[in-house]
Formats: sequence, C-alpha cells, structure tokens
Amino acid sequence: MGGSDAVWRIYEGQTAPFLRSFLKPLTVNGSAVSKTYDASTFNAGSYTLSNPAADSSQILGTAQYGGTAIGARNAGIYDLTVSGLYSGQQGYDLSFADGQLNINKAILSITSTSASKTYDGTTIAQATAVVADGTLYGTDSISGGTFAFDNKNAATNKHVSVSGVTLDDGNGGNNYDVTYVDNTNSSIGKKLLTISAAADSKEYDGRLWSNIRPVVTGRVSGDSIAGLSQSFTDKNAGTGKTVVVDAGFVIRDGNKGNNYQVVVVDNHSGIITPKQLIIGTVANSKVYDGGVTSVNKPLVTGLAYGDRITGLFQQYESKTVGENKKLLIKSGYVVQDGNSGANYTVTEQTSNDGVITVH
Repeated sequence: MGGSDAVWRIYEGQTAPFLRSFLKPLTVNGSAVSKTYDASTFNAGSYTLSNPAADSSQILGTAQYGGTAIGARNAGIYDLTVSGLYSGQQGYDLSFADGQLNINKAILSITSTSASKTYDGTTIAQATAVVADGTLYGTDSISGGTFAFDNKNAATNKHVSVSGVTLDDGNGGNNYDVTYVDNTNSSIGKKLLTISAAADSKEYDGRLWSNIRPVVTGRVSGDSIAGLSQSFTDKNAGTGKTVVVDAGFVIRDGNKGNNYQVVVVDNHSGIITPKQLIIGTVANSKVYDGGVTSVNKPLVTGLAYGDRITGLFQQYESKTVGENKKLLIKSGYVVQDGNSGANYTVTEQTSNDGVITVH
C-alpha cells in the first residue's frame, strides 16, 4: 500500500520490491466529476496528482476506474476509484484517493394540453401532460396526472393546473427536478339552459298569472333559479293561448348566470275557460205606479276583479198589483271585461219575490 511505514513497496503484478526510502510519496486523486442526467451510463474518469510538478514519465501503467460511478445512470452521488498505475525504483510511492461522480437532476417543466368542456359545475379538466421546457431523455416518459380549471365558471383563456404526473425514468422520477406550469389557453363553454313555459288551463280570473311553473332543462346540480314564473299574454278566455316565461328570474350559479346560454320557449297551448257569472234578481216591493221598474238592482256573483257591468237593472214581468210577482233581468246590460263579455258564461236567475201594493 502506498504511503505506509513499511520498508518495502511492491506494485503487485508489475514490479519487484522497492525500498520505499528511494521513492517519493505521491497521491493519485480521482477527479470530482459532475454531469446532468441524460439517461446515459457513466464509463469514464480522470485523475490529478497531489504534486502537479511530478515527473509524469515515472507514472507507468494505464489508469483504471471503478467504484459505484462506473455504469451509473441515475441522479445521485457515486464513488470513483482509480487503480492500474505504478512507478519504478527511482519514481514514486503512489497512494490512491477516490474521486466522486455527481449526476445532477435534469430540469423538466410539465404543463398540459389545452382543455375544453361545457360548464358542469366542477373544475375537473380532461387533458394530457406534455413537456413545457426541458428534455425527456432516452426512453423516459410521462403519463397520467390530475388536471383542474382554476374555477368552475365559463370563460376563455382559463388556467388549468397539472399535478401528480407519473414520470417513468427507471428511478421513480428522481432523475428530474420537476416543476408544473399552468396551461392558459383552456376554456369552459356556456351550458345550454332551456326554460319553457308549461301548458296551463285555468278559469278566467281577470289576471295574466299562471299557476304552473316553467319547465327547466340543462340546469347543473347545485345551481338554482329564483323568481321563476309564467303568465298568459292576455287575460281573455280562449284556446291555443300563448303562455310566456316572466322576466326577472335570477340564475344562481355563482357567476351571475353567465355559465349558461339561456333559451326561453313560449307555449301556445294555454286555455282560459269562461267564468260562470250569475245575475240574480233581488226581492222588491213597491206601490203601484203603472210601470214595471224595480228600485233594487240585481245581485251579481262571479265577477272578476277589475271587470264591471253597466246598465244592469231588474223589472217586474207585469205592472199589476199582486204578490209573488215575477222579477226579470232587464236586457241591455253590458259586461265590461275587455272581451265583449266573452270571458263569462252568464246565467240569469229570475224570482217571484216581487210585490206591488194598491196605490
């Protein structure tokens, strides 16, 4: 062994024994080698001498390198041994010191392909991991990963983050220093939301309102619509009437309704049936006056709010004195409902509650 206190020094297999006192001590240092991972194996080496002024002609043999560095591929720190050199009797007592191989991780930046979907209330994105910067060496590859939009709302130029990508490099991904970069060219399109007025049938009530709610298709679970109602376009009795969705509804999706493309559909099969209107005579008593007029007016039942009847009177069937005289509804009255009275089915009820006493 070089550098010992033994009297003799022999380079086994190369020389006879030398007296150490005639040799000058010299250390052969394995070099510190640094490289960046490139999927290739290391099979080289170099050395330096502890005395740069040493006579290199006295260094015989061929340097041979070993240790864990030889054949190393993956990022890490490895020992690099040196052997195979010797010297003559007038040369050097050689000692050998190990060097070191440092394989640094390669820089790799990973992003994703652009993702595109229709609004679904989630941030889930469907994409594929790709290299943004750096190089995958040899047969190394990337796969899998988790991809997510920065938020759930519909928009263009959205960010998609990537994480959890599997790096297959034969070393559990440890040959690369990985960073993730968002994709910024992704998009979430608006979802079609259809609000359709529903068919409704009701009895005339003088109002436009419908007691049925519109039908909604395309709403994402978790979102809601407030203030949703529908109305007839006019109040009058009829068939094949148009029912429309009322304005003013509010889509609660966390984005002021901008996650949806809203289509409103009218319904043309609404029905408003005429309302039963009963006009009945009211008991009346008077002194004979030669006429058939009655002071009391008929009683009306079923008139809708806002409508009225003008010219409504009742009269006796005859002018003669008597009891249990028949009272009739005088013709010529007008139902003012904006529809020439067609919003009502009118029933006139007469009675025998009239009395005319002797004058």
